[in-house]
Amino acid sequence: MRTLPAFSTRMGDRIARSVPWLIFFGALTVFTVRMRSEFLMIDTRFALFVHEMRETGMLFWPTLYGEPYPDYTGFSTLLSLGAAELTGKVDYFSLILPSALAGAFLIVMTWKTGVRLFGARIAAAAVLLMFCAFEFVGICRIASVDLYPALATICAFYLTWTAIHEHHERRVYWSLLFLAAGYIARGPIGLVVPAAAVCATLLVERRYALLIRFALCSGLLLIFLLALWGWIIFRFGGEELLRKCLDMQITGRMSKGKPPWYYFTNAVGSYAFAYPAALGIIAVYAVVFKRKLLTASSLRPFADCAAWLSVIVAGFSIPGTKHLRYIAPLIPAAALIAAHLVWNPAKIPLLRKIRKLFFILTRILAALAVPLFIGLQLVLLHPAVVQKTGSVIRLPLLPGTVVLVLIFLLTLFSGRFGRYSRLALLAAAAGLVVFCRIMLLEPIEAATLSSRAFTLHCEKIRGSRPLFFYALGRDGDENKYMIHVSRSRIFIPRYVSRGNVSSLAAGTLVVARLDKWNQAESDWTVLARGRIGRRACALLEKKKGPTRFHRTR
Repeated sequence: MRTLPAFSTRMGDRIARSVPWLIFFGALTVFTVRMRSEFLMIDTRFALFVHEMRETGMLFWPTLYGEPYPDYTGFSTLLSLGAAELTGKVDYFSLILPSALAGAFLIVMTWKTGVRLFGARIAAAAVLLMFCAFEFVGICRIASVDLYPALATICAFYLTWTAIHEHHERRVYWSLLFLAAGYIARGPIGLVVPAAAVCATLLVERRYALLIRFALCSGLLLIFLLALWGWIIFRFGGEELLRKCLDMQITGRMSKGKPPWYYFTNAVGSYAFAYPAALGIIAVYAVVFKRKLLTASSLRPFADCAAWLSVIVAGFSIPGTKHLRYIAPLIPAAALIAAHLVWNPAKIPLLRKIRKLFFILTRILAALAVPLFIGLQLVLLHPAVVQKTGSVIRLPLLPGTVVLVLIFLLTLFSGRFGRYSRLALLAAAAGLVVFCRIMLLEPIEAATLSSRAFTLHCEKIRGSRPLFFYALGRDGDENKYMIHVSRSRIFIPRYVSRGNVSSLAAGTLVVARLDKWNQAESDWTVLARGRIGRRACALLEKKKGPTRFHRTR
C-alpha cells in the first residue's frame, strides 16, 4: 500500500518531464503541416540565398545574384542549406525547417519560463496564447531570421531571472553567450534585443550594480563583434562592402519609414489575441496596483515580463524601418502576461468580465465556423471573384470541416474538463487562429500570389535572350520571377526605368509591371500576361529602335 504514493510521484515526475517534449513536437507539427509547394513573397529571397550558398560555398553571409547581401549573416541560410542537403533538394520544407524548429523551442522556453515565474496553469495558458498570436504562427511557417533573437531573448531572460532568484548572480553573465549567439544569427539586432530585455529585468529587480556591469559587458561584446564582423567584411569585400553592411544593418534602419505608433496599431491586430490582451492587462495592473506593481514581491514576475515587453516595443518604435516580424521577441512575454486574463490570480473584476466575453465569442465562432467556411468557399468560386482574383481558389473543405467540427466539440464539452475547462476553451480559440492561418489564408495566398505559371511561360519564350525588369525590384518582385528560373538558365537581372526603357534595342524583352508601364503601345508587342506576386505584369518585346517617351492614353 505504501508503494502507491511513490509510484504516483514517479509517474507525475515522468509526465512533467515529458510535457516540454509534447509541446515541442506539437508546435513543430503545427509549423510544418500542409506546407506550400511554391516560394512566395520574402521566402523567394531566402530560397535564392540557399541556392547560391550551395553553388558558391560562401558561408559568412548570403549572396543574391552573386553580390554579398550583408543585411543578414549566413547563419540561417547555412541551416536551411543543411536541411536541403538532408532532404536532397531546396524546397519549402527545407527552407522553413530551421524557423519551425526555432519557433517550437521558443514555445518550450515559454512553458519553462512560465512554470518558474507563475506556475504550470499560467504557463499552459501562455503556450496556447502563443498560437493565438496570428502573425506569430505565420512567422514560424516562413523563413524568418527574427525568431533567433526571440529565442536568444527568452533564454537570456530565463537564465537571468533564475540566477537572481536562486541567489547565483554570477550566472547572469552566462547570458552573454545567448547575446553572442543572437549576433551570429541576426547581426546587431540579435544582440541588442536580448541585452535590453535582461537590462530591463535587472532594473525592475533593483539590481543596479549588476545592471551597470552587465550593460558594460554587453556594450563591450557588441563593440568586439562589430569590429570582428567589420574586419571579416573588409577582408572579403573592401570598404565598399563594409559601408553597405553598416548601411543595411545600422544607419539605414534609422531612415524615415513607418510612424512611431506602428507597433501600437498594425501589430495589435496582426498579433491578436495575445499582444493586445497583454497591453490591456499591463494598463489594468498599472491602474489597480500603481506603485505596488514594482514594489510587491508577489507582482515582481509580472513586472519583469511587462518590462521585457515594453523595452522591445519602445526600442523598435524608434527606427523608421519597421516590420511585424521584428517584435517577435516580445511574444512570449505577451503570452505570459495575457495568461493572467485566463486565471486572473489578482481577482480583478474587469479581467473576469473580459475573459467571460472572450470565451463566449470563442463558443459563437466555433459554432458558426463550419457554415462560414463552406460559405466562403462558395463565394471564392463565384465567377465575379474568380475574374477579379484571376485564379480559382479551392479551400481544403474535407479536412477543414473535420478540424472545425473537432474544435466545436471541444467548446461544447469543455465543461467536462473540470478545472481545465478554461484551457479547453483557450485551446479551441488557438485552434481557430491556426485554422485561419493554415487552411484559409495560405491557400488563398498560394492561389493569388503564384508567379510560377507566368515565369515558366516567359522563360519558354525568352530562350537565351537577355531580359530586363521594369518597376520590379531591386531585391523585390523580380525575386519571385527568378526563383522559378532553372539554375542552369539563371541570369543576373537587369533593370530599366522610365528614363532609359525607350532606348532599348529592337527585339529586347522586358517584364513590366502594368500599373507602372507607360510606353507607346505601337513600340511594343505583348507576348504574355500574368502575375508576379500581387503585380499584374506582361512580357513585352521592343518592335523598333529608340523612340521618344510619351504616355499611353
